[in-house]
Amino acid sequence: MTHNGFALTSNAPATASDIPRWAFWIILAAALGLGAAATRLPPPKRATAPAHEFAAGRALADIRTLARDWHPIGSPANTRVRDALLARLEAMQLAPEVHVGVGTAWKPSLPQRVAMGTVHNIIALLRGRDRKAPAVLLMAHYDSTPASPGAADDIANVAAALEIARILQADPARERDVILLFTDGEEAGLLGGDAFFRDDPWREHVGVVVNLEARGDAGPANMFETSRDAGALVRLYAAVAPRPHAHSLAAFVYAVLPNDTDFTHALRHGLPGLNVAFIGDQLAYHTPLATPQHLAGTTLQHVGDQVLPVIRALAAAPALPAAAPDETYFDIAGRIVVAYPPAWGWAPLVLAAVLLVVACRGVARHPTARVDARSTAVACALALASVVAAALVLFAAGRVVVAFADEPVYREFGWVHAGAVLLGSGTALRVLGAARRTRASAWACWLGALALLFVLACVLQWVAPRAAAIYAWPLAIGAALAASLAWRPTRAAWAGAGLVAIVLVALLVPVEYAFFTALGPELPLVFALFLPPLSAVLTPYAHAAGVATRGGRRVAAATMLAGVAVLAAVAMLPARATRPAVNDIYYVAAADGKAQWLVTPRAQPTPWERQVLARDGGEARRAPLPPLAERPAWIAPATTRAVHLPQVSIVREGGRVVVHGRATGGGRVLTFTITSRAPLGDVRLGATRLPAYAPAGVPLTIRYAAPGPDDIVVDFAPGEAGAPVAVTLAEQRDGWPPGFVPPPAPANEMPWLDGDTTFALATAALP
Repeated sequence: MTHNGFALTSNAPATASDIPRWAFWIILAAALGLGAAATRLPPPKRATAPAHEFAAGRALADIRTLARDWHPIGSPANTRVRDALLARLEAMQLAPEVHVGVGTAWKPSLPQRVAMGTVHNIIALLRGRDRKAPAVLLMAHYDSTPASPGAADDIANVAAALEIARILQADPARERDVILLFTDGEEAGLLGGDAFFRDDPWREHVGVVVNLEARGDAGPANMFETSRDAGALVRLYAAVAPRPHAHSLAAFVYAVLPNDTDFTHALRHGLPGLNVAFIGDQLAYHTPLATPQHLAGTTLQHVGDQVLPVIRALAAAPALPAAAPDETYFDIAGRIVVAYPPAWGWAPLVLAAVLLVVACRGVARHPTARVDARSTAVACALALASVVAAALVLFAAGRVVVAFADEPVYREFGWVHAGAVLLGSGTALRVLGAARRTRASAWACWLGALALLFVLACVLQWVAPRAAAIYAWPLAIGAALAASLAWRPTRAAWAGAGLVAIVLVALLVPVEYAFFTALGPELPLVFALFLPPLSAVLTPYAHAAGVATRGGRRVAAATMLAGVAVLAAVAMLPARATRPAVNDIYYVAAADGKAQWLVTPRAQPTPWERQVLARDGGEARRAPLPPLAERPAWIAPATTRAVHLPQVSIVREGGRVVVHGRATGGGRVLTFTITSRAPLGDVRLGATRLPAYAPAGVPLTIRYAAPGPDDIVVDFAPGEAGAPVAVTLAEQRDGWPPGFVPPPAPANEMPWLDGDTTFALATAALP
């Protein structure tokens, strides 16, 4: 007989003996090792690689040139990068053009906030044999955020596009044109993408778009978004990408998130295409760490290895892939992509249903298995409770960690992930340990876990079929193992099932890591979503390891405590030079030229921020400072210094209100904040009518990047003739004002967002 419930008869042969207790840990260790190996990327090729191959070493030379310092839109450094990029394209004899336009960004849910800017998009053309054929557009943006040299986001992809263009220049099979588009102002609101796809005449020549993006400076390049009806395009990608990383679950999740890229504008104009991005080591996302030295060469190589074959295939195709229904797709260990129509997703579920019936019939032959409808239902509820408990505990832990220390979730990402896995796994195992109290046998627990996964997979297949594969295929594999072992529980069969479990878990590890990288630092409950498919093959081995025994429950509790300890340590780990903390403190000169402040919007200032706040001897207090800080921020008075204020005026003309604003200190951003006791509508900036509206008393905010030396003119129709109107104009300039010298920043801190900048405010009003 056995003590764990998986040998089905008292007189079973020796080969049907129970699973060794250590099998569970062997499976986990082997699966984690294989999963880690599957995430390894190819080494970067040197600049001496054959000319027809993508070489990260060659692309890195361009990154060193273009990502020397911060270059947000409207900054002198942005102009330098643009000139260097133009020179590089001219050296390649691609005759680049600069297309100047105005980009606009807004959301229907926030009509009172609009972002705009003057953009300088760079366009170059590789001519194909058929000049009339729709072209392939390869797109990346060359601007950075204010606090980052942007070596990863997005200069790495600019350099990758240049290397791809170099290779394609020598490709005689190019049937159609390939357009290189390097947009400006992406970080300020996708402004360059809006200007191109809305107004640029070159857009009419575009037949398909491939956009390159980044978040962090490491990790594999993932094809994470497609246009609608991109089934044929996905099949082309699957056929030619040598190390593909793609999952339609990612496309489904991204579609419901509030994130956007320049590719969003291509989608809005009905163009087909693919969106590719790498994500990893997000402490370098929009921070000074995003340097050429910090960028992972393996990541850059993976971008080229994936994208070059796709662009080459599209450029050489006699016809671009036609619109075809979207497909469910996923890669297997970054080697191949499996793609099929979403309706086919019911096939593994039907197969699983049949196999579960077979498994139940096999188990029913053996009364000692103690499996019936009631015990299986109880076990199913227990499995559901374990997932829900893990999700709730991880959600609470994530809120606590973020509340006490926000950036450590990125600074110490590896520890956050480890802590979440320990805490989530321990919680789930602790709940599953109640199987002994519910008198659910090991077989009942396995069938109950499979039943839960079956229900979840069916719901997902019905609601979001492109996301269902992550549950459907582990379910089918787990059901197949249960069916075979229910009828032939031999040692060889259990060993074979263990090998299958190792492979399946190893395949799920990179997927879980990718999704945790994207969502988990601030929302670690994402790990709990992977517990059901893992349980499909791990449940019998977990019970054999004693999860339902007193010792097993103690191990689960210890695992939970270890997870809590790791996550608590994350919030307390000090910053260091290699993984610095971020700071965000800026100088504000008020409209009257007299009151001046030092401000940080962070809830918990860093030690250096506290030194800066106290630089002029003022006492910091927590309070809002509209219009720059609507929520409470840390504010300390500063000694009055000579700061040139922007120019602003407001008049009534022909029943409309006209506001003129001008930057006087070379500022890269002008922000208009207009308030009235009456609604504001029919808003225009120059010749552009804005999709803006502000109810009575609600500020209308227009943020204009790269304003230049001329006036920015805003006019609108007041909702009530003669209603009082007030405007505040904020000019943002890089650096501190003359005469203010902050204490030297420590090596373990770095500026972020609006850090190390000056805001100069001016006001005007109509009574």
